[in-house]
Amino acid sequence: VATSLSRGVMGSSNLDSVFRNSSRRLTAKKQPDDCLHIHYPGGADWAVLFFRVRGSSDTRTNQDFSMYDQLLLELKGDAGGETISVHMKDRDDPDDGTQTNIELQLTDQWKRYELDLADFKTADLEKLHVVLGFLFHNEPQSFSVRTIRFQ
Repeated sequence: VATSLSRGVMGSSNLDSVFRNSSRRLTAKKQPDDCLHIHYPGGADWAVLFFRVRGSSDTRTNQDFSMYDQLLLELKGDAGGETISVHMKDRDDPDDGTQTNIELQLTDQWKRYELDLADFKTADLEKLHVVLGFLFHNEPQSFSVRTIRFQ
């Protein structure tokens, strides 16, 4: 059993996409080929794009993802060589940057990344609030997402 966000990245009925940053603009645009292109111009202390379970941000709505073992991502850097950080957060994780971040090195070709969910040490999969986040720091980053799938 797998659940996929790939075709519903921008329009899934149970997920919201949220942008936050400390000073500069981060953009994410759905492309004609159904991939999501993310561009961060850099220069801020931090910026984040994340997908969370839809609901009130006051209650930190969550969902059980414990039936899954892996997160499959298909990513491609605009130039190749980009390093991005991905994370997950449960409803009790503080918003202070202490979540487990996993770094991925991108190429300029589509590449599959199979991440073991157990490696996201701080995320309780039974009460996941942020199902996937991309964290950025000072360096500019531009890349595309073709698949996000839990399996």
